[in-house]
Amino acid sequence: ELKSKEEAVEKQKSQLSQVKTNKEYSALQTEIEKMKADNSLLEEDILVFMEKIDDMKKKISAEKEVVAVEAKKVQAEKQHLESEIKELEKKSGELLSQRTQKIAQAEIKPEIMELYERILANKGETAIVPVRDGTCAGCFMTVRPQVINELCLGKLLTCETCARILYVENENEVN
Repeated sequence: ELKSKEEAVEKQKSQLSQVKTNKEYSALQTEIEKMKADNSLLEEDILVFMEKIDDMKKKISAEKEVVAVEAKKVQAEKQHLESEIKELEKKSGELLSQRTQKIAQAEIKPEIMELYERILANKGETAIVPVRDGTCAGCFMTVRPQVINELCLGKLLTCETCARILYVENENEVN
């Protein structure tokens, strides 16, 4: 826009030499001055925009530095978490092998292990719960006395309400 207005000013200046009367000359001169004033305003706007661009470039470079610092932090945290994951996977593998060994040493029947695994998958952390004061410690419902007696005799039973495997915690309380 500024360039086209400057070209218009130059065109008007070239027309000054072709003007025949003083009135036309002064009118043309006034028009040229108005165009120059408009150009001056445009130049000021351009300077303001250039300053804003410079400020934005400074802000962008500052933000890039912040992003770089944060990226380094994220990368360090990622490496830390990856090392923790590796440690936990190693520990998990060790615990699984220990579990397998203990199951083999205890000679647990496969159907009992299958029941345990199924209950563990459905109920979460607790698949085996004690009977305390005649109630299941998993669901806190009353267990029939006959079930408690059978548990004392060594039978493998599950709670009728929550289906967890039951055991008698303290046989002295039952008798």
